[in-house]
Amino acid sequence: MLANYQYMLSVPTSAMSSNKLSSLFSLLEYSLGTKTENEDAEEFSAYSLNTTPKTFKSEEVTLYGVKSDSKYIKINLKDKKTDLQENSKIAADVYISSAYADKFSLKPGDAITLKEKYEKETYTFQVKGIYAYNGGLCIFMNQNQLNRIFDLGSDYYSGYFSDTEITDISSKYIGSVIDLNALTKVSRQLDVSMGNMILVKH
Repeated sequence: MLANYQYMLSVPTSAMSSNKLSSLFSLLEYSLGTKTENEDAEEFSAYSLNTTPKTFKSEEVTLYGVKSDSKYIKINLKDKKTDLQENSKIAADVYISSAYADKFSLKPGDAITLKEKYEKETYTFQVKGIYAYNGGLCIFMNQNQLNRIFDLGSDYYSGYFSDTEITDISSKYIGSVIDLNALTKVSRQLDVSMGNMILVKH
């Protein structure tokens, strides 16, 4: 786990309203409503891209934009300007999860090209190192860098890492929570389904 609690925020549908005034009011309410006083909480940005399939099917990769002095992701992630080269955006100094490295046989120095799920635009990342995390296919980079690459705005964040439960954010703004209980539940479900498969096989 990246932290004891990982909160992904969810923008309310009212913020996507065609009525500009209503939408702006909802976004302001969302911005104020997603602030927390929890001292353990640390903002992060997240974005999803897909692998460009060759021999493998396309899979989703989660990109985490974290603070350079993050207490949860222990990597020296400096903010570096992004160069544009042809139709591909190049981002240096990213780390990938060990799960990603193992699955695709990647190592430091390799280049990874990912694409938007429903668009042709691609992004190329240079692997600087491997981060010991087996929980998913992930890329870790500086938060300012991620926000800039995907035009998300300098103040953008999409979730919190925390060692303690966050209790001062309304549940309507929380899309999902990953904690030990959630992982234990998933693990139990996998054990049950795998057990059923073995029983069926016999």
